Amino acid sequence: QLSLAWYAYNFLAIIPNAIMVALLVDGAHEPEQLSRRQWQAFRTNLAVLTPLSAALALFAPWLLSFFGPSYVQAAFLLRLLALSVIPLSVNGLYITRWRITKQMLPLNLFAAGLILSSLALACLLLHAFGLNGLGWGWLAGQTVFALISLALTLREHRRSTYESSFS
Repeated sequence: QLSLAWYAYNFLAIIPNAIMVALLVDGAHEPEQLSRRQWQAFRTNLAVLTPLSAALALFAPWLLSFFGPSYVQAAFLLRLLALSVIPLSVNGLYITRWRITKQMLPLNLFAAGLILSSLALACLLLHAFGLNGLGWGWLAGQTVFALISLALTLREHRRSTYESSFS
């Protein structure tokens, strides 16, 4: 049950990964446009992922029923994972920004904190809520770090806007 929900989640996660690669190429080619490109990528992610995540969450029981009645039990887990793709995309865009600017220490610290907190929460909540606890933990970890990513992105955007106004 977990593996099927995780596969569906990863299928959806292909989209932000592709957008991150495009941002990496664009940002490396035109670093002066990085802030603008990052916001474009963010809007694209939201425009594409929001309806797809909602559809996957809505139709999760129906999709899982094709694999047998026992798989329908993982519908709520799949819903949580589908919703977590949106904060995952926000985190990926900020990590990509660090890759472009070659800031490897903050990138590694952020990525390690993101993964460790998401997995720790998932493991802790697994005991309390079963498989759904994995989804809650993953969603919570991704969301907390997405909020941090958004705050850092806004700070960088303001700084670059401020600096460009004096150039």
